Amino acid sequence: TLSLEQDKYAIEAAKLREIEVQINKADKEADVSIKQLGIRNIKEKVLVDYGKNSNAIDSLEVRISEIKKQIAQIEKIKKQVNQEYKKLMIQAVQKYNLASIDTKRFEKIDMKFNPDGTEMNIALVIWLTTLLSLKYKYNKESVVFPLVFDTPNNANITDENEKRIFEVVFDNLPKNGQIITSTIGFDRNLYPKHEISQIIELTEQY
Repeated sequence: TLSLEQDKYAIEAAKLREIEVQINKADKEADVSIKQLGIRNIKEKVLVDYGKNSNAIDSLEVRISEIKKQIAQIEKIKKQVNQEYKKLMIQAVQKYNLASIDTKRFEKIDMKFNPDGTEMNIALVIWLTTLLSLKYKYNKESVVFPLVFDTPNNANITDENEKRIFEVVFDNLPKNGQIITSTIGFDRNLYPKHEISQIIELTEQY
């Protein structure tokens, strides 16, 4: 009987080992399947992300191209503005005989401009009115504010300097613009080609 029991045990043990083999095989197959499913899911996600990123890159490349074109256009306009600024300033220096002004200061519109000497005021008026004329030309949507000069010739008291300064002011009046200024003993007859809408004469000090 012991022998029979041992044989039964051996048979059952063999069955258990076979079951374990099948389970291990199933586990391995399951692991492979799970890994394959995971890899497939990861692959699909990667492909989706790649597609999104690819579209985003294409969109950014288009935007970068547009921005580069805008920058190129701005650089072109800057070059035009600098050339016109230089031309206008040199013409004004020659027209009003400003011998002390170095024309090398007019290479670019953003260069520092600090004139000195007896021609300082007229040079500053020329510079300011030139900047404004370029502003209104290249930015047509800008508001034209009244331009106020508080005694622009106070440091240039000779009659000739006074006349030259007011010629600059009147010659550069923007379209639909208004210039308000003050001086002592103003004579409108010196500027026949300009329409001066109103002169207020003060008879008392202050």
